[in-house]
Amino acid sequence: MDSQRDTFKSLLEREACYSTKFLICGPQSCGKTSLMFELALSFADEGKHVIFVSPRKPERLPLKVSARTTPTNQTLKLIQMVYIEDREEFLKYMATIHTTQKLAHIILVDGIDQFYGEVSSRNQEMAVIAKVLAFTVDAFLFQMKKL
Repeated sequence: MDSQRDTFKSLLEREACYSTKFLICGPQSCGKTSLMFELALSFADEGKHVIFVSPRKPERLPLKVSARTTPTNQTLKLIQMVYIEDREEFLKYMATIHTTQKLAHIILVDGIDQFYGEVSSRNQEMAVIAKVLAFTVDAFLFQMKKL
């Protein structure tokens, strides 16, 4: 648990978090969603607008860091929760980020592998993964230019 706290702390201490892309991977139930939700709360605590995309609503609130107090309504208002179930809807959403007036400092995508969907071959799988990641990175970079 200490190594997880150290990793989280180093993520938050880096100014690069506001301009760098991270891919957080791990087995199911290892704490990825909790880490990302904590990042969202930490950025929102600093007044940053956050888009948090997930393939489904959580069954329960993610675990929180023990030192964290209950987030304020003002903090929660800075986090836009977006629930998207399939790849086509995800790609459309990422494309619409170019036309929205709302700025986001941070875009967090939980369970991005859920948006790859079923594919019939290894080549098609790689193309789908590249497309999902490209749309995500493009949306993030577009938001950074607007800030």
